[in-house]
Amino acid sequence: MIDPYFEIWDAAPLQTILEEAGGSFCNWRGVATIEGREGVGTNAALKDSALEILGRFPKTKDPR
Repeated sequence: MIDPYFEIWDAAPLQTILEEAGGSFCNWRGVATIEGREGVGTNAALKDSALEILGRFPKTKDPR
């Protein structure tokens, strides 16, 4: 799951659920957080690859 513009209430349960299942929920820099309005949810095997791919693209300005 990749979301560049979420509200904290959209992601609040995701970090706990994904980490308890062995996955990861972090921001686009790899920091485990639900704050910051950007999120990447993956299984453990895909986290590094997903972040590497996202790092190739500039973050666009929040449309809100």
